[in-house]
Amino acid sequence: MEIRLGKGAGKEIEKAIRRAGRRVMVVSPWIGKEEARLLDTISSRAEVTVITLPEGNPALDVLSE
Repeated sequence: MEIRLGKGAGKEIEKAIRRAGRRVMVVSPWIGKEEARLLDTISSRAEVTVITLPEGNPALDVLSE
């Protein structure tokens, strides 16, 4: 397992999501809209679970569209 922090971490997470097989689980206090859209896109081929905080998280709007 690798842990990515700081600048560039989002791109590494995006790569991992794109390579995902049957399941993706994201646990983060904040998720960006681009990442949420990507998760929504891959949900047609993979089981996607997102655990995040609801307060002020713009991704929740994207995921519920």
